[in-house]
Amino acid sequence: MRIGHIALSCKAGELDEVAEYYKKLGFVIYKTTVLGGLKGHFMEHEKDRSCKLDIRENQSENFSPVHHFCLLVDDARWAYDDLKEKGVEFGDVGPPTLMPSGRTHFTLKGPHGLGIQFGEEMRMEDYVGDYVESVMKKNK
Repeated sequence: MRIGHIALSCKAGELDEVAEYYKKLGFVIYKTTVLGGLKGHFMEHEKDRSCKLDIRENQSENFSPVHHFCLLVDDARWAYDDLKEKGVEFGDVGPPTLMPSGRTHFTLKGPHGLGIQFGEEMRMEDYVGDYVESVMKKNK
C-alpha cells in the first residue's frame, strides 16, 4: 500500500487559480473532470509522476482545503472485505465502485471526518468520459 494522491478542495470558480499555484511548484494537469457540476484537475509533479494531487471545486458549508488522501491497493474489494473483518465502521459507505475517474475505490471517514480512500490504480481505459459529459449537460 502506498499513498496514491492527496485530494484538495477549493471554492467553486477558484480551481484554475489554485492550479496555477501548484504549477509554480512543478505540477502539471494531466486530466480535468466534472462531477456533479463541479470541476476538478488531476495533477502530477513533472519530475516525480508518483506525486499526485486531485484538486476539486467544493460547495460544502463545511469547507476544508484537504478533502481526503488515497491509499493505493491492488484489490479494492479485498481491502474492503479485510477492513470489514477487522471491525472498521463503514457507515453508509458501500462496496468499491468504478468511478467515472477510472478508479475503483471506496472512501471511509477517518478521525475528524478526514476522508481515507482505498483505491486501485487509475486506468485511463476505464475513464467514463461520456458519463462525465452527461452529468455536465444535466447540471447546466
